[in-house]
Amino acid sequence: MDSSNRSFIFFVAFQCAFLFGSQAFILKHHPNYTDIISVVRKALPRDSFEFYDFKIGSYNALVDPKFHLNYHENTTALSIFMIPRVFEESFVPYLCETGPCAFNNSWTKFTKYYMTKIQMKLWEELSYYIPDKGILYPPHMLGPRHPTILVETAGHVAGGAYYYQRKDITDDPWPKNKTIYGVNIHPLYGGWFYIGPVIILEDVTCPFQEEMGSKDVLIDEAKKIELLNLFNEEWQNQKWRDIICVTKNYTEEYLEYWMTYGEGRTKWVAKYHDKHCPKE
Repeated sequence: MDSSNRSFIFFVAFQCAFLFGSQAFILKHHPNYTDIISVVRKALPRDSFEFYDFKIGSYNALVDPKFHLNYHENTTALSIFMIPRVFEESFVPYLCETGPCAFNNSWTKFTKYYMTKIQMKLWEELSYYIPDKGILYPPHMLGPRHPTILVETAGHVAGGAYYYQRKDITDDPWPKNKTIYGVNIHPLYGGWFYIGPVIILEDVTCPFQEEMGSKDVLIDEAKKIELLNLFNEEWQNQKWRDIICVTKNYTEEYLEYWMTYGEGRTKWVAKYHDKHCPKE
């Protein structure tokens, strides 16, 4: 039996044990925060992912009470970012290994693959368990207009990418009844990245954790207005992503993937797989 199969069986057995009687042991184990971060870093390819930590209280302070996360204010969470090379370096290898099972809802399955990997590694190396409910995926909804997590705010609070919103504009140029959606900008990649899930480290509290906050890379208000106009009015031309000079962006194939929707994306992924993945 290879190591991947052993890991999978071990993880399934652990979940069963947790559900049927081993809760006391698991909940009493509180590993070191630094050790957790080290394991997460090893589980995620550096050329594909970034992650940033924040305190639940800092997130709750910025969102409407109906979006509050019901954890202690000093509980630590991680905001997961997928950066420009994630498609070529991680998604494609995953697609080739998984095959047709990954064609439908491919990005969701790819994301969950790596979140499950984090869960497994933390348990195997530190005996630290993150339940499925502790991983909040976008855009999962609790109800109409009620996402489980506002990933844009989480990414902003965590210091990964500044969240530009209408409320930050002093001289508002838009009609009062016009909806203006906000957007995050990464200091290196501009808009060429994706904010993924938030992982709650439920038993890890860091009351003295230093939070840097996201870097405002658009000091000039006119530039912020330009960004919001581009994102809200001309988002399909992708110009908003290059509001700053970037170090990396998406390949044509990765952008085509994102610009293909619904059943069309499933067919696109199947065609891409047949063309680029080695035949057995």
